[in-house]
Amino acid sequence: MAKQSHKKQKRWTPAAIGFAAIGHALAVTLIFVAMVGAAVPLEVAAAVFEFAWGIEHLREAVTAKIAIQFGLATCAWALLYIAFRSVDLGVLASRRPRVVRRARGTVITETLICMPVFLLLLFGMIQLSINNIAGILNQVASFQAARTVWVWEQEPGVSEEELKDRVRIAVALSMTPVAPGYYPTAYDDTLSPRAEKTRDFMTERFATILPDIELPSFGNPDLTLPSGLDGDSTHSLRARRKFTHAYGSTQVDNIISSGGQVGAEVTYMHFQSMPLVGRIFGESEGGWFAQNTYYQSYDMRFVLPRQMYGVGRP
Repeated sequence: MAKQSHKKQKRWTPAAIGFAAIGHALAVTLIFVAMVGAAVPLEVAAAVFEFAWGIEHLREAVTAKIAIQFGLATCAWALLYIAFRSVDLGVLASRRPRVVRRARGTVITETLICMPVFLLLLFGMIQLSINNIAGILNQVASFQAARTVWVWEQEPGVSEEELKDRVRIAVALSMTPVAPGYYPTAYDDTLSPRAEKTRDFMTERFATILPDIELPSFGNPDLTLPSGLDGDSTHSLRARRKFTHAYGSTQVDNIISSGGQVGAEVTYMHFQSMPLVGRIFGESEGGWFAQNTYYQSYDMRFVLPRQMYGVGRP
């Protein structure tokens, strides 16, 4: 009499379901922390979150960004878990004797189905990390804009046009590290004479401090990840391009000078450089594949108490 082996079926008890849920939650949390830590140090991220959570109009924006980040972390863990289970089941299936094996063409089909989702998640996580850095620098740029008005607003002979240009340069310098230099700017990218001098000074400083190491070019910047991160140029050339882009994507809307307070209202349009995900994070006209037209708007408003004395004035 032939012996038949019966495989015991795994029974999901409430305790097993609870442990599995805790394990998945911990995995998603670890991926979330790793994504944040890849963008900025965790201490800085915690300090920024604590600061933004205490301000009412920033709380909603921070909550939305955290929700998106957790969603991407959940999708990433789901893909990893599915891939692990597929490999595990494939190994078990290969150990069983089969008369007819599954056609290899199904593997190609499944890969074609999963690859767009994987690329969308990959580019989405990278772009979200870049946007998180831009959000942090946005706070620095807001303060620098108000500080520039505080310093120069009472200087004799400084016109409003010159004051706005100084504010624009201060914001551009703050946003330069995250600005993608290869792509079109949101506004006019013509530099003022003062901005040209600032760019030249920055280029000379980078050329002096950091050696110009020639990095390989990766072709069309609209289609490559290294170009989106400005990773295929020397440090000095990268500084020129990134500052020019940041200056051209900055617009000074208003100079605040009333009620004993001075400051500025500035708009910075951050270009979404990663392929496929520009429409998700940015706003602009154009189709899904017109990713070089999408920008995320950062509105800055910061005020400081006016100086107690006037420089050069009685």
